Parts: sequence; C-alpha cells; structure tokens
Amino acid sequence: MRNKNLFLSCAIIIFIASGCAYYPRLTDVPLIRHKGDTRLEGGITVAYPSFHATVSHGISEKMAFQVAGKKNFVEDGYYAQAAVGTYKNLPDRKVLEFYGGVGYGHGVGHNGGTVSGSYQVIFLQMNGGYIDRKFSYKIPPLWTVQVEYGFGLKAGFIMAQMHDDNYFGSYFYHEMPYEGPDLSMQNILFEPMWFMRFGKDRLKLQMALGLAGVYSISHRSFPFFPVNVGIGFSYSL
Repeated sequence: MRNKNLFLSCAIIIFIASGCAYYPRLTDVPLIRHKGDTRLEGGITVAYPSFHATVSHGISEKMAFQVAGKKNFVEDGYYAQAAVGTYKNLPDRKVLEFYGGVGYGHGVGHNGGTVSGSYQVIFLQMNGGYIDRKFSYKIPPLWTVQVEYGFGLKAGFIMAQMHDDNYFGSYFYHEMPYEGPDLSMQNILFEPMWFMRFGKDRLKLQMALGLAGVYSISHRSFPFFPVNVGIGFSYSL
C-alpha cells in the first residue's frame, strides 16, 4: 500500500509539472577546492523527468567555470547554461562560491492548451557548503563515508518568447484578454536549492531539492513548477 501511494504521488507531481515550461534546474553546486579541481555530475530529476549533467573546473586558485545541460525525457524541452566565478576555502572545510552566467532553454506547457518557446536566463548564484566531512562506522569491516552538503541560491531574469496555442486562451485565463499567439515575457527568477553527497573518495551519490519562484514583470506569467527533486552521481577528477 505504501509503494502504491508513493507511485501515485510521483505520478501526480509529474502530471502537474508537465503543464509548466520551467522548473528548478538543480544545477550542481561543485564547491571547488583548488586550481585544477574538476567535478563531473550527472543524474535525473522527478518534476518533468529529465537527465542533467554538469562540468565544473577550478581554472586558478580563485576562479572557476561551470557548464551544465538538461534534456527532458519527453517532448522538446532542454536547457543549457555557462557560468564563471570565484571561490574561497574557509576554515572547518567550508567553501563559498559566487558565479555569474547565462542560460538558454526551450520549454513546453500544457493546461488544455499549449504554450511553447525559447527563453534566456541571466543570473548570479551564491553557493556554500562543507566538503570532505568524514564519518566512520565501527562495524566490521571498518569503513568511512565522506559527506558533502550545502546550498545554492540563484537569482536573475528570464526573458521568454513563447507561442500560445490556446494556453492563455483556455478557461484558466478566461478573465484576461487574448493577446494573440506570439508572446514576450519578462520575469524575475529566485531559485534556492539544497544538496547532500556521500560516498568514498572521488565518487559520491548526490541528492538535491530545489525550489523556484518566477515573478512576472510583463502582462503574462511564465508557466513554472516550484519544486524539483533529483538524484545522481558526482565524480572528482
């Protein structure tokens, strides 16, 4: 019965999220240690099931860059971004990062009608967390697990060019005048996330939770889903 309820809950989340063109991206928070540190990350997300991958690299003792991409398993949805920034190692194995970047994507939303099109993102992101926290378990054979955890906070602008096929003309928006099929949307983005990684040495299992708030500064609101959950693997070269 418990498994049935879990499956039903996941199915409801996926169904609701399929009506949205944007959802939290869960882009990896690398927590770069030093020059030459390279992080590879890949996994899947639940809201509108998709695969995502990220490469992050420390190009100096203070600077790092990151590229990331995401592709939906169904329909024509994708997203890619690039960012460059700075990082600093703090006492007690803490790392703080600041990035600035741009992204480009294509999204599709449904509510009886359909809206689809491309969008561009300009953003700043702050990351922070702990690295290489070790926990030992005195159960034969003795083994130690390494844990990393922290947060990311992204803020920026989304500029979207969407084609409306009765999405905003549906009964959900019957009180608003129909503007025609081609729409331009400007939005403010606020996107926090939290993550945990645990494993041995270079390879770790990663879990993440992300939220998103998209606030329109134009007449029409950009369709978004506020929650996403992901799981994947992180590998340090």
